Amino acid sequence: KRQYNYEISKKIYADFSNVKSINSIGIVLIIQAHKLAVLLGVNLIICNASDFIINTLKLTGIQLSFSNNFNS
Repeated sequence: KRQYNYEISKKIYADFSNVKSINSIGIVLIIQAHKLAVLLGVNLIICNASDFIINTLKLTGIQLSFSNNFNS
């Protein structure tokens, strides 16, 4: 019988470096992804987002994590 050793990452990185704007559908998708991540005990980290995207997402009131790289 095979046994596998694996680790499940506790972080999901979403790279926003090519995202210039976000509409209501995009905001809803991020909110849903955040809620699912919370249910799974995982931290959703928004990486390389512009100030506009960060400020827009902060208006949602959900506690998102932001980073400038994938090593946080």
